[in-house]
Amino acid sequence: MKKYFLGKPIKTMTSKLKKYFALLFLGLFLIGCVQSVENPYSGGTTPADNKPVINILYPVSGDSIFMGYTSIIYQATDYKGGPGLSLYNLFVDGVLVQSFPQNADGSNPFLFFSTDTLEKKLGIIPSSWPAELSFAMTIVNEDGDFGETTLIDSIYVSRRPVAPSNLALTRISDKSFNLFWDDKASNETKYEVWRQDGSNNTFLRIKDLPINTISTNDLVNSDYINYGYKVRAANGFGYSAFSNIVYSSGVPGGDAPTNLKGEALGASTIQLSWDDNSDTEDGFVLERTNLATGVFERLAVLPKNTLEYFDYDLYPLTTYKFRVASFKSSSISAYSNIVTISTYGVDISAPDNLIATFNPIDKKVNVTWNDNTFFEEGTILERKETINGEYSIIGTTITDVNYFSDGNILENQIYYYRAKFKTTEGFNTTYSNVDTAYVYDAPPISPSNLQITKFTDTTYSLWWNDNSDDEEGFEIWRKAGSTGTYYLYQELLSNTTGYNDKVTSGVVYYYKVRAFRNPTYSIFTNEVSTESIGGKFPSPTNMSFSIVNSTQVKINWTNNSSDALQIIVERKLQTEVDFSEITRVAPGTTTWTDDSAVLAKNMTIYYRLKAKYAQGESEYSSELIVYIP
Repeated sequence: MKKYFLGKPIKTMTSKLKKYFALLFLGLFLIGCVQSVENPYSGGTTPADNKPVINILYPVSGDSIFMGYTSIIYQATDYKGGPGLSLYNLFVDGVLVQSFPQNADGSNPFLFFSTDTLEKKLGIIPSSWPAELSFAMTIVNEDGDFGETTLIDSIYVSRRPVAPSNLALTRISDKSFNLFWDDKASNETKYEVWRQDGSNNTFLRIKDLPINTISTNDLVNSDYINYGYKVRAANGFGYSAFSNIVYSSGVPGGDAPTNLKGEALGASTIQLSWDDNSDTEDGFVLERTNLATGVFERLAVLPKNTLEYFDYDLYPLTTYKFRVASFKSSSISAYSNIVTISTYGVDISAPDNLIATFNPIDKKVNVTWNDNTFFEEGTILERKETINGEYSIIGTTITDVNYFSDGNILENQIYYYRAKFKTTEGFNTTYSNVDTAYVYDAPPISPSNLQITKFTDTTYSLWWNDNSDDEEGFEIWRKAGSTGTYYLYQELLSNTTGYNDKVTSGVVYYYKVRAFRNPTYSIFTNEVSTESIGGKFPSPTNMSFSIVNSTQVKINWTNNSSDALQIIVERKLQTEVDFSEITRVAPGTTTWTDDSAVLAKNMTIYYRLKAKYAQGESEYSSELIVYIP
């Protein structure tokens, strides 16, 4: 027949395990021969005899256990390369009183003293408990190897009841409240409810309640007074400590936060998140159980609208419990659900140096980061849209890919980005730094390759390449004579790629074109004139580029002349107003690499070309825009 503990099956001890327990009984009588096990978290090496190890943190000599349940706080691990832990055995005064199997998911179980079990196993008469006890524990792995603690003596037994906990107040009406708490005691004879009528008055006992009571209602005289409540248990041996205090005021403390969730991000960090259900809270109170006592204690007071918290500097392979409540200046909400989270055995480095940059050409936010570990199995990218917003996952990458492009964006919006690794150890790392990217209203891409053809002495045709898919239209700018001033001449509809112009014979006209989308404008095309008809000095055309690396850009073009002397290359950086010449290359050349020291990541660069002839120079080519991600 299978045996069960807390609803879980316990493996029947093999004869091999019984031999080990017999050895432990002998060891308890010969206590001077029992050696303390090495602390597996102290940085020492694995024990030479390949034994699992367990350390008791609470209770230790001089501590007390209480009627009902008392948690055993401990650290335990198998030896390096071992098969894994299987069973924990609790011996009190030399008697095996309880066995605890390893959790099905491999995590360490919750260990505790049960005074009901001790009474049965040790034959203790409930009215005649001993003043103190001694105990020891063994730990067994899947191969039957076991380790043991030293005998821990002078464990005192408190006959007073355990204090109630998690007292919560809910408003029923303007003048009535419900109180609810956790009954932690097993030997109380009554509960006492105490009330404070106004913050300047003392607490007075207002009612006694029967054993095992966990809730009561209270009717008050005023809906303006701030009432405080606390509860304690009592029996013939004395009183428990009071529960936490809860307050009520003329306005409620806000709806309780809900859906508290937690995730261990390695050995030392737990991430917590919850839903904020109140519009009027002043903040949140986050609580965590004390490892020694199991009682909730204040961990942090957080600003209003907070939705997550990271608890750092935790112990590895240790289980923690959390809860959260909202508060106002004079009241606190009910608590959220309680989450129980166990940390892992190791930490793994998170992504770092995360950088988010908006690329106005591609109209995407490009996110990059550094990968500092061999244990990542991909990256999880998260984004939020306001400083108080909630992060959500926007994408993932595979192993060793350290960039991501976010195209699901809106103009005039700031986005916040962070990342964490999925790991080979089965958990996620902590997060990278947070970086922001502002998506501004980028102008449309400039038209290019403006050309001109003569129909008659007074009629010319202009045409160009439309490189944008979001312009509202195009502007043609014209001037008369080389020393004239450009002015807006014509405004054309979107997707237009040509225009016929009537001019005055004998006057040289100059033209350039740009796209617009209110309130932004692209840069202008190359310049053409009625004097350059027929290709007197042909310009280079069909400029293109490729990114060699973050400090090198290769540009290409079509050479349209057989008698040019040189090709002149000019460049303008994103911080500069005017183009400047940076090199001249031989005639017939159709490619050149810019490896200037000024080039860097996240930079936009503009290039243009013209051909040098014996009798003069060509018009400029179209401008080429290059973005180095």
